[in-house]
Amino acid sequence: MDGKVSFTCAPYLLETAPKLGDSIAWGESNAVIYANSVLGARTLKNPNMLEILIALTGRAPKAGVYLDENRIAELHIHVQPFRNIDSSFWPVLGYALGAAASTRIPVITGLEDMKPSTTTFKAFSAAFATSSSAAMSHMVNLTPEAPTLEAVCGGDVPPRISLGWEELSPYFTLHEIKDLSILCRGNTKHSGVAVIVTCGRAVHALASQAGYVRDLEAFGVQFLTDTCWCSIEEPIIPKKAKVIMTNSGKYIHYGPGLTGRLFCFGSWEMCAEAAMTGRSTGEPPEWLQKANCM
Repeated sequence: MDGKVSFTCAPYLLETAPKLGDSIAWGESNAVIYANSVLGARTLKNPNMLEILIALTGRAPKAGVYLDENRIAELHIHVQPFRNIDSSFWPVLGYALGAAASTRIPVITGLEDMKPSTTTFKAFSAAFATSSSAAMSHMVNLTPEAPTLEAVCGGDVPPRISLGWEELSPYFTLHEIKDLSILCRGNTKHSGVAVIVTCGRAVHALASQAGYVRDLEAFGVQFLTDTCWCSIEEPIIPKKAKVIMTNSGKYIHYGPGLTGRLFCFGSWEMCAEAAMTGRSTGEPPEWLQKANCM
């Protein structure tokens, strides 16, 4: 079949990532959101094994977001501006917007002047997929099918809601690994803390070539490749661990039930600080504090 072996749950980070208008067949929820929304490719949220059948036959159901009419926005969500945002903004936003959208495809305004990266879109997609069953979202001026609000509304004006501070307050990329290695270089983790970074094997190979893996392993990081956090249990998670800190909006949702541990959330910078000190301040990210709501 000319297949390439990879068990990453972020296939959009591979060199084989689809392009605008491509029809594909993926099943992992965050990858489906990313493909449909950020890349403009087309795939359903396929159940296990259906992707294999589609690959074998070259045929997929003519339904859902494969069709233009099913990619139209059904809800308009306006995000109020925030000051001093950090890397924790996007997973929190994704989770909140997904919960607000529920089964509907949203179009999002208020973010037009922002410059999200592959990393931030990844964090958003994973969190959105956790709280919504919709197969995609649109962001005006940021995603390829939404140059304007009108372009994704099909001639109708969908219902509008706003999200601000009150609603938002309660896989690593190569760029993230680089930033983390710079922050941790020359330091070591606290003796009572285990630090685990998950990434795809292709990203790990590039990070190794660049020297980032060496620096982070010297700090005390353990790398796991092609493995989703949601499938990790003891002994990878130390038996004595009582609290897990994460920068993932998806893992903060599923983790407590899967691991039986207490969880806290923060940016990757906050996670790194906790790894060095052995403590989390418990304070929310600066942008999430009410004084920074514009």
